[in-house]
Amino acid sequence: MMSRNIRSTHPSEHQIQSAIVQWCDTHYLEIGMYLIKITNEGKRTFCTAKRFKQEGMKKGVADLFLALPVCNDKTEYKKCGLWIEVKSHKGVLSKEQRDFMEMVKWAGYSAVVVRSVDEGIQAIKDYLELK
Repeated sequence: MMSRNIRSTHPSEHQIQSAIVQWCDTHYLEIGMYLIKITNEGKRTFCTAKRFKQEGMKKGVADLFLALPVCNDKTEYKKCGLWIEVKSHKGVLSKEQRDFMEMVKWAGYSAVVVRSVDEGIQAIKDYLELK
């Protein structure tokens, strides 16, 4: 289910993430409204980085968050959200990213690392229990 605009055999993190978001927006518009990009990466000036940290930016936070709980038949929450860390095929999780993924799992969230568009789409389908 790879997006047609990705021609490389090893797409970048940006390409993978963009295609996952595009798929959600195209196939499940209501899901796409709940898929949030966390702007946490990139080089910044010292002043901008300081301001972002004061506003709550944290090292290691995953790239995407699906802010959509899943309920059981009794309308009780059984899953409270899905954190998605996107990595290229050679990308490595930092210590902060590993710690974040463990922390949110402990808090009751689902958390996955995906390395392709197909893995990202499947992770969302699995989380939402879609066929």
